[in-house]
Amino acid sequence: MKHLRTLTLVLLLGALATILCAWIPALFNPPRAPVFHTGGLVKQWLDDVPDSWPDQPFGLTYDSFSAVNPDFPKPPRLRKRQGMADGVSNSGGHVTFLGDQPNHVIDIIQAGWPTHTMTHRGPDDARPLPNNPISSAFVNGIPFPSPHGQRPLPLNPIWTPFALSTLVWSAVLFIAYQLVMIPFRIRRARRTKTNHCTTCGYELQDLQTCPECGSQSAPNPT
Repeated sequence: MKHLRTLTLVLLLGALATILCAWIPALFNPPRAPVFHTGGLVKQWLDDVPDSWPDQPFGLTYDSFSAVNPDFPKPPRLRKRQGMADGVSNSGGHVTFLGDQPNHVIDIIQAGWPTHTMTHRGPDDARPLPNNPISSAFVNGIPFPSPHGQRPLPLNPIWTPFALSTLVWSAVLFIAYQLVMIPFRIRRARRTKTNHCTTCGYELQDLQTCPECGSQSAPNPT
């Protein structure tokens, strides 16, 4: 039972570290406008489209500093947008539509370090919003003030990298805890061997309860 509690606590702390590594870039990473498009005309959309949209629409995908381009490192906050090919214009970091072209655009912002683990919809996303406020917060994030104005804190995990990141952070935190505890375990073993209180170091002689701090300590069998 003790090991189960420890495992649960370590996994929870790993998940919290993963969330913080997504929220911090989401708040503090400066905004970046798309600088190039990846792939030109594409048939694969970034996310599921509503039933009212065309079955397989063509679109342009815009990326900001993507790992696809070896000249730019993958940033901790990445914005990806895809819109219908006809009439799409990218100007000043915003996707607009020309003429009567329907506003079919998917806008996704991903955040996380060292890999993207959480996501939320960007301001240009034209998909219908959920009616449930909880679902809406899950899709769009929670608005929060930042140095760059109000930004959403993402609540939607990208499950595979989120799970892997949680395991990695859990292992890192567990190893760090074990390393920190080494001096305390050495001191406890030394005090037990010399029949001193393991809490305060008071000499116990044949006592099982420390008169100094009240800790219960079994006497050294030797």
